[in-house]
Amino acid sequence: MNPSLPSKFETNAQHVIVECPICQKEFYKSNAISPSIKNHMRCHVDHNRFCCVKKGCEYITKSSERFKEHLLRHKSVRPFVCKIPKCNFKAIHRSALIQHRLTHTQEKPFECDLCDYKAKTSTHLKLHRRIHDTIRPFPCKRCSKSFTQKCNLENHKKVHKKARKKP
Repeated sequence: MNPSLPSKFETNAQHVIVECPICQKEFYKSNAISPSIKNHMRCHVDHNRFCCVKKGCEYITKSSERFKEHLLRHKSVRPFVCKIPKCNFKAIHRSALIQHRLTHTQEKPFECDLCDYKAKTSTHLKLHRRIHDTIRPFPCKRCSKSFTQKCNLENHKKVHKKARKKP
């Protein structure tokens, strides 16, 4: 025990272990009072909050349903199972299973309102929509081209590498 610190604090190498005086959950921080413990203490004051007590986890929510789902992560429990034969997919969240089911079908329920593109997920549709925008946030540093997605820029960079290798 480091005598220069209050009794609820211990030093561990370069880190300080801060212990919650109510539930004894430990937090690690390189300075004495971490923002984590301040946030955690709200659990004890605001009874509408649900706080994970697992060591190293700082999850806090106001939703009891989300809290129950969160606890499953620590138990490695995945209650949502794909019923397709020979598919071993299991998920913590129902929404992940719903999205996974689309991998077994050709269904593409998300449609672009500017062209004929259809996507399996809303995320893929959002990425596609960038091609209709004038915003191209990924410019090439070697030429004047710019791209809507980082992966397209990375593919484009290969063109410059091939040009350098030619004799």
